[in-house]
Amino acid sequence: MFKRIRANINISKINPLSKAEIDTILIDKIDSSFEKLGLNKKLGNRIWFSDFDSEGTKNVIRFQLSKGLGAVFIFGKCFSFLPTISNNSRFINHKTDKSTKLHLFDYSSHIYSNSLVSKKSLEISIINQNEFKNGISNMFNFGVEYIDEWFNSNNTISNCLSTAENQLKSNDKYSTHFPNQNYVLSFLYNQLGDKENTELYLNQFLNHRACSDELEFKIRSKLNLKLL
Repeated sequence: MFKRIRANINISKINPLSKAEIDTILIDKIDSSFEKLGLNKKLGNRIWFSDFDSEGTKNVIRFQLSKGLGAVFIFGKCFSFLPTISNNSRFINHKTDKSTKLHLFDYSSHIYSNSLVSKKSLEISIINQNEFKNGISNMFNFGVEYIDEWFNSNNTISNCLSTAENQLKSNDKYSTHFPNQNYVLSFLYNQLGDKENTELYLNQFLNHRACSDELEFKIRSKLNLKLL
């Protein structure tokens, strides 16, 4: 890793930003722009989100450091009716501002296409202040429009179902998502009253995770399904 950095970057320019420096720049560069996308609330300085709509969904964007000296914007949906499972198999609800979480999401580093200049345009580095500011500027020049389109394309539970199913088919990019798409799909279908698909995706999740009988019972109770 060090050799790769040395081969491409002047070592004298490596001056990684501190947490405080990152937050200051995010506040200065990001807040007003995300408000224009309807994200009128914040959790700390790195999560922006909207209010829940009538279907119990809200849009969320999170800034997150990645491996090395990189960073990424993660964007997607939070569902008021979808609890996550902690390491000790307890349910965590996400109905309040403080419990806002990304349930169905994508990454800025994935959203390059023919309509964007290149994947490099969406890469963000914290190697120094100039690189970070340039990365944020490029993100807004080439990526924010796509994020807004993603929100508009996933403005109903039915649309979110299609996105989650497509992510399952892609697999390589999205297989590490948490919560798992099968788990998300079971709750989305249950919300629409489709018990057949609720059961289908729930079983796929349970088989993959190898859940205990106790946890399976808890999940089914949350979904209001009758035990088989």
